[in-house]
Amino acid sequence: MYIKNWLSGIGAKKSTEVSYINCLKVYTEFLQKTPEQIIIEAEQDIKSGKLMRERNIFIEMIKFREYIESSNIAPMSIRSILTGIRSFYNSYNIQLPVLPRSSTKARPELKRKKIPTKEDIREVIEICDPLDSISESLL
Repeated sequence: MYIKNWLSGIGAKKSTEVSYINCLKVYTEFLQKTPEQIIIEAEQDIKSGKLMRERNIFIEMIKFREYIESSNIAPMSIRSILTGIRSFYNSYNIQLPVLPRSSTKARPELKRKKIPTKEDIREVIEICDPLDSISESLL
């Protein structure tokens, strides 16, 4: 129910929903809690008047970020995972802690920064449909 309400409330595309579900799955497995337990626990901390730094969510988010940063995951993927989790909490109006800056920067990996050469583009165009090859004259 919690996941269904979350996804229907954010109005995301199907691919985003799948990505967010996977993010939440990693988070819930790390915490060994269900989505329902996570929300109920966060609401109890709020109702009991705890300061943000005293709430379970503060400690759990820091530990989770450390966990995913230590597991060979690309910085941009880490950022995406945390965005999915934030979306879940935000959909239930749970205020999230401001985490200390991460030691890893969310930048594309060097192997993904390569800019194709004209020759690379020509090779791709040769394989394209003849109607697509009109763009070849632009090169």
